Amino acid sequence: ELFRADLIGRTAAACLLAVTVNISIYGFVVWLPVFLMGQGFTIVNSLGYTMLISFGGPAGALVGFFIADRISRRRALLSSAVAIVVLAAIFPILEDVRFVVVGGFALVTSIYTLVVIGMYGYIPELFPTSLRLRGTGLSGALGRAASIATPYFIVTLFTAYGISGVLTLLVGFLVALSSVILVLRVETGRGSLDDLSPTEGRAT
Repeated sequence: ELFRADLIGRTAAACLLAVTVNISIYGFVVWLPVFLMGQGFTIVNSLGYTMLISFGGPAGALVGFFIADRISRRRALLSSAVAIVVLAAIFPILEDVRFVVVGGFALVTSIYTLVVIGMYGYIPELFPTSLRLRGTGLSGALGRAASIATPYFIVTLFTAYGISGVLTLLVGFLVALSSVILVLRVETGRGSLDDLSPTEGRAT
C-alpha cells in the first residue's frame, strides 16, 4: 500500500526526512563535545560550550511551535534545511569561542526546528488515516536504523576529514531531502487530513 503509485513519493519523502533528522541529531548534536575538542578546546570547556549550544534544542522546538500554522510545512522544512546548510558551512571555520557558541546554538536551533515540523507535523500528515501508523512506523524505523549506523560513519569521516567531513554528510542528506520535497509538491499544513490524502488512499 505504501509503495503504490499515488503514495510512493510521500513514503520516500517521509523516510528520507526521518533518516535526515536522525543523522542530524546522532551525527552532529550528540557528538558536539568531540567536535569542539577537535577544534582545540579542552574537554572541560567543550562540555561547557556544548551545554550552552544544546539550549538550541528547546529553542528550535519553540520556533517550530510558533511557525507551525503560520507558514506552510514545505516552506518551514525548506527554510530550516537552508539554514542548516548555511550554518554547517560556517561552523567549522569559527575560532572565537563566542562565535562558536552562537553559531552552534543557531545550528542546533535550526536542526530541532526541522525535527519538530518534520517528525511531528509533515510525516504523519502525508499518509491517509488508514495507513498513517504504518507510514510513520516505517519512516521511524528507517530513521532509527540510521541512528544506529551513523556513529560508525561519523568516526570514519571525523578521523579522515574532521568536522567538515561530518557536516558534508549532513548537507548531502539535506540537499536530497529538499529536492524530494520540492519534487513531491505536497503541502500538508492548514487543511483537513482527509483532503490532504491522495484520492486512492482515502479511508472508506
